[in-house]
Amino acid sequence: MAPDVPDSTVAFKLLWSGRMTRKGNKIRPFRDSSDDDPIRELGTRFWLGPKSSRWLYDAGVRTRADIERLGAIEVCRRILAAGHPIAVVVAYALEAGLTGCRWDALPVARQLEIKKAFYVIKRGHRFEN
Repeated sequence: MAPDVPDSTVAFKLLWSGRMTRKGNKIRPFRDSSDDDPIRELGTRFWLGPKSSRWLYDAGVRTRADIERLGAIEVCRRILAAGHPIAVVVAYALEAGLTGCRWDALPVARQLEIKKAFYVIKRGHRFEN
């Protein structure tokens, strides 16, 4: 057995602890450079991952005030216009971040409103129940 490869018990523990992927690669933390700090900070405020945070930045959204001014749906429209694939969950996360809760704690009626508006901008047609 190669010295770099842990035995199966250790690999199993590392996999379930979140420190190793299934292929045996160690998980690297999000890059820690000064130009990524504002992106990471905005993303963590809205429970977004590194890719979604980068998409916000690419769409011209730099601060919480930008999201408050534009609204979740307009921010999603700008992300789509920037050429990034996006899911309705990002709109939920942005709206929830503005109201101070997690995306899955939004009221169902509000989630349905967001979903309808999101599908109008994403697919260009009306959402049908």
